[in-house]
Amino acid sequence: MPRKPRLPSESSIYHIMTRGNEQKDIFHEDDDKSFLISILKQKKQESLNFFAICIMDNHMHLLGKFDSISDLSTFMSKINTSYASYYNKRSVRIGHVFQGRFHSETIQNEQHFLACVRYIHNNPVKAGMVKKPNDYPWSSYANFISSSGIFHDLIDTESVLSNFSPQHKTAVKAFQKFSDMKEEEVFIDCKEIDATKKKSILTLTQASQFIDDFLHQMKVDISDLHQFEHIKKRNYLIQQLKEKSNLSIRQIAELLKISKGSVVNTL
Repeated sequence: MPRKPRLPSESSIYHIMTRGNEQKDIFHEDDDKSFLISILKQKKQESLNFFAICIMDNHMHLLGKFDSISDLSTFMSKINTSYASYYNKRSVRIGHVFQGRFHSETIQNEQHFLACVRYIHNNPVKAGMVKKPNDYPWSSYANFISSSGIFHDLIDTESVLSNFSPQHKTAVKAFQKFSDMKEEEVFIDCKEIDATKKKSILTLTQASQFIDDFLHQMKVDISDLHQFEHIKKRNYLIQQLKEKSNLSIRQIAELLKISKGSVVNTL
């Protein structure tokens, strides 16, 4: 089935969500989230405005203004490609990092815009990670209420706050009150999009090819997996084969030319 084309936004503002493949965590540590922020800063053009950002453990939300659909797609392609390269190298792995292409929706009016800002900042609260949006360090909420936010080079806070009051202090207080209000708008939900997609199961032949591809990318031979400096790569392969296939411990051991005990000790 062909993919539906992205609809242009009359406001040029889009809510964007990209998440880990199979809904898995891809921003495990603070260093991962910091690296993603550095990519956003590096790839951002002067004409591009961000109004809200939130980096969760397995997905990220952005609210931004783009000149065109083409600019949006190009920007997100650069972000996802750069982070995937970093993540695969850091984790000594191959394969998809993000689940399909990013998701986006158009922002229709001022009410929709402000509600989306609130929705993004309250993601950690809804996930039960914190009690208040300001308690979560990896969203842009803090940038609106103080100078301590980590997204100060990315977020256009004034374009949001000006909707509440021309006076900064009054606008900040109104913004905080608004952020605590119950959400009524419906936005992209990372738990529902493609939630029914089934995980593909590797056959024995596909598993063998998966191993060959990995070893080729890592520039090692299968015999190297016995060496101490390559144990991490071997363990990754064992875990991936167990997760992505229905192979038995014996079959995994035979494919990797190791003992069954080595497989058992890894799982």
